[in-house]
Amino acid sequence: MSYTHNVLYVGRFGLPETAAGIRVFNNIKILSAIGCQTHCLCLINNKQKYVKISDCIHYHFISTDTSKRINKLYNIIELLSASNALNKVKAYVKEYSIDTIVLYNDLLMLAWKLLKWS
Repeated sequence: MSYTHNVLYVGRFGLPETAAGIRVFNNIKILSAIGCQTHCLCLINNKQKYVKISDCIHYHFISTDTSKRINKLYNIIELLSASNALNKVKAYVKEYSIDTIVLYNDLLMLAWKLLKWS
C-alpha cells in the first residue's frame, strides 16, 4: 500500500496494552486503512525507545535516564512547560515530513505552543 499522508500522534499513552494505548491503536488502524502512515510520539518512559508494529505504525518513546529525584522535578517542569515535548514534536515533523499532528490526552501547554508554532 502506498501511504499518502504522514500523521504524528502525540500524547501520554503507550503500546496497546492499556486502555489509552488500545484507543489510540484503534484510531491508528483506521488511519492506516485510509492511507496514513502514523508515528506515535509517546510522552512516557519505556524500556524500548522505538517499536515498529507494521510498515505504517511506529511508536517512539521519550525517556529520561536521570535519578529518581531529578526525574520527578523534571516531570513537573515538563508538565508545566512542555518544552522537551515541543522540541521532540518539531524534530519528528521535520524528520518524517509530518502532514498532521494529533494530540491525545495532553495538557494545554503543548497544544498552546503547537498552535503558536504552526
